[in-house]
Amino acid sequence: MGYEMIVASRGTPSWGFMTVTSGSKFSSVSGMFGGYGCPTYPLSMVKNINIYDIIRKDPSQFDLSIERVMNEQPYEGGKYLTGHMGLQFDVAKEGELYMISQGSGGGYGDILERDPELVMADLQLARISDKVAGELYGVVYEPDTFVVREDDTTALRAQMRQDRLKRGKPYKEFVAEFVKPEPPKELLYFGSWGDDNDQLVATHWGKSEPERVTARLEDLPLIMIPDRRVLKIEELSKRVRELEAKCGEEVQHKS
Repeated sequence: MGYEMIVASRGTPSWGFMTVTSGSKFSSVSGMFGGYGCPTYPLSMVKNINIYDIIRKDPSQFDLSIERVMNEQPYEGGKYLTGHMGLQFDVAKEGELYMISQGSGGGYGDILERDPELVMADLQLARISDKVAGELYGVVYEPDTFVVREDDTTALRAQMRQDRLKRGKPYKEFVAEFVKPEPPKELLYFGSWGDDNDQLVATHWGKSEPERVTARLEDLPLIMIPDRRVLKIEELSKRVRELEAKCGEEVQHKS
């Protein structure tokens, strides 16, 4: 993990934040020699609080750890939110927290070759979870003492390697099954796709319904990302209509 940043406005009646980043939905740093890519970078927020009032009354509540703030949720009445860091301009009240982090590196080497004792050290420091220690690193241990069961760990890792071989496919078979002519529809703003990198894939919201467009950069229409709150309202409205139809209700909606 690289830097962490927690910001909050103060002393102004009108303020807002927005963020732009890469690596928020897809890993921005791939691993080497079998290592996994780094995690994605989330945006975290605590709304409906004034951190300045809180720490003025109790200075011990001051905390610069995003992990602790989001996991322990220490501020009573706060609304704890996470999402990707493509945040459009968001109006912030005084003392509401906006938190970002960046800078994680990719893994190096096969995860099954990591020293089990080092895995246990990470687990005790809460850097990883029980699930990661057992299902990814392949370490069997006593949960109360964190003592590694060496023979069981060796056997589990050997089985995990055999499972990899069973899941593996020749490259040509993998490509024929995995490679598609275009990105999935739910990926609205993908960019270039495949070998023809002159063509960009995006979503145009200029009509009543979103439309996928593929063209060179200079030929694309103006791409504007819709307000996430408008999309949420549309999603909820659609669900309401589905439930009305399911229950046989007839409701006149105003457009």
